Amino acid sequence: MNKIYVDKVYYSEKENIDDAEYNKISYTVREIRSVSDYLRAVEAILSNYYICGDFSPIKRFENLFYLRENKLKSIMQEGVFFRGQSEEFEFIIPSIFRDTKYIENEDELIKEAEISYPLEIQKIKYQPDKLALMQHYGLPTRILDITTNALVALYFAVSENKDKDGVVYLFNKKTNKKEVLTSKSIPVIIKTVLANLTYKEKLLLDLTFRKIKNKEILLSSFRKVNYRILSIIEKIYDTIKMDIGFIPTNIKISDFYGLNFVTPLEVDERIIRQNAMFMIFGLDGIYNSHKEGLKQLKVDSELMKKRAILESYYKIERYGNEVYNLTEEIKNLELKLWKNKEKVLKNEVSEHVFEVMLAYAPEYFLPKKEKEWIFYDKSNEDDETRKQTHDGKAIILLKAKYKQKIKNELELIGISRKSIYPDMQNKSQCIREKYL
Repeated sequence: MNKIYVDKVYYSEKENIDDAEYNKISYTVREIRSVSDYLRAVEAILSNYYICGDFSPIKRFENLFYLRENKLKSIMQEGVFFRGQSEEFEFIIPSIFRDTKYIENEDELIKEAEISYPLEIQKIKYQPDKLALMQHYGLPTRILDITTNALVALYFAVSENKDKDGVVYLFNKKTNKKEVLTSKSIPVIIKTVLANLTYKEKLLLDLTFRKIKNKEILLSSFRKVNYRILSIIEKIYDTIKMDIGFIPTNIKISDFYGLNFVTPLEVDERIIRQNAMFMIFGLDGIYNSHKEGLKQLKVDSELMKKRAILESYYKIERYGNEVYNLTEEIKNLELKLWKNKEKVLKNEVSEHVFEVMLAYAPEYFLPKKEKEWIFYDKSNEDDETRKQTHDGKAIILLKAKYKQKIKNELELIGISRKSIYPDMQNKSQCIREKYL
């Protein structure tokens, strides 16, 4: 399924109407330019998503929040989550996967962080919550921040990059039957432990596990028949025991893969203010991306040519600046080709995020089929390649020209940097910005 950029909303004088009234009412359509427009877009997406799965008769312009208390309760129980970004990137992925150097040195990043701010780390009991703290301080991690508060997500979408469009993503665990877990849950602990393994250890685990068809097999039984990863499993067990005091007997291979929605147990003021949660990710893409990197190094014609020339120099014992320069050229080309594996890794990780995004098919509910209602699968208005779309994974688009207006409205209802980030540094920045 493709994406659908929701950049406009409609208002009608009546909702939940029968077909007989369809052509009698008036309506207004406009771009999302205010907090109320944004909430209307959220309302439309949720109404569309949940009502499409409802067996009751669907009326024109049906609104989930109009006399449908039972549906509202089910939404609250199932959980709807939001993520706001001040600009859209090609992939929706955790920061650790955005550069191969990060994922290849993940364990070293964690060690250095523990050394750099030991007092803050020691205050937190569970490893996943420690990872969330590191994420807060700007360290690349395997978690992706989300929130249960639609207005907090809106703030993140409009607070920075005033010359670029912001976006808000909507997620729901119902889409792939995910549960909301805590920092003590086994799948969450396992994915956190991955951060402490070396890149080679993660690579060997993924290579070994991917050969197993039944991913629900217990790790304890698998451990007895595969000596290649025995030392890695022992390392995982030791790390878990240090964290929670015992080794769970029900760890499954599937716990090492996919994503999980997580509610942090260690709650501080920032988490409360932001209604913060996070997704945590597993081994997906590690082996396949490494395999792609090796493939690029083997098949690139330019690299093969340079290697052949270098080998011929060695055969005739020719040394000097030419050899040195050629060696440097080969190294730089290898690094460039090796970076190509990033896209494979990013694709596999982002696919899991895409799966839990809410879908939207507005044409089932829109009052008219006119040009002004056209939705696209790309956000760039000037891109001639963008296509009209009727459904897809919903992305609410906040255009750059409306960002400051929306930000001002949010401040009026108490959503600002000062309320989102309660520490002294951010409060001071908020005061400073008032006088710019």
